[in-house]
Amino acid sequence: MNRKKCLKTVFTGWIVLVFLLGTTACQHNIFTYNGKMVKPVNRIPIKDGGPHTSTWKTEDLTLNYKYQTHADTMSISGKITFANHIIYNYRDFTAFFLTAYFADISGMINGDQALASAGMGRQIEKVSFSRQVKLPPGAKNMVFGYQGQAVERSGGNRFGDDGSIEWEFWTTPTR
Repeated sequence: MNRKKCLKTVFTGWIVLVFLLGTTACQHNIFTYNGKMVKPVNRIPIKDGGPHTSTWKTEDLTLNYKYQTHADTMSISGKITFANHIIYNYRDFTAFFLTAYFADISGMINGDQALASAGMGRQIEKVSFSRQVKLPPGAKNMVFGYQGQAVERSGGNRFGDDGSIEWEFWTTPTR
């Protein structure tokens, strides 16, 4: 009987663990920047009306974008050009995501929206996007962030090494 009680406890524990992990897996924003502050130098003020055209540049990419606001929505489109150190050294993406983060007048992030992505095996080249975004209440600024992984699949050897070289690159809205 003691063994039966122990098995029941273990089984119940597993059920609770599976439930918690399952619930967590359904939440796409577990790791969020909501509530974090954006440095004033990184804030891009959201102007009314438009269209407004601008460029955002980092060491990894240049984003040429255009946006127009309509009440609580924003139409935004753009083209991402990757820096030479990525284009010349790597051939494909393992993954790439560009996100727009929205912040209130004080710079606190209160929402985000995925703008562009490139999946595994996509050749590294310009990435274009066009999105209609619902702005969170009080959004007065935006900031961009990205994360990516590039790979160069060179010839392998007879020992099972496929010769791949991978490189991760990113920038966060709070950096």
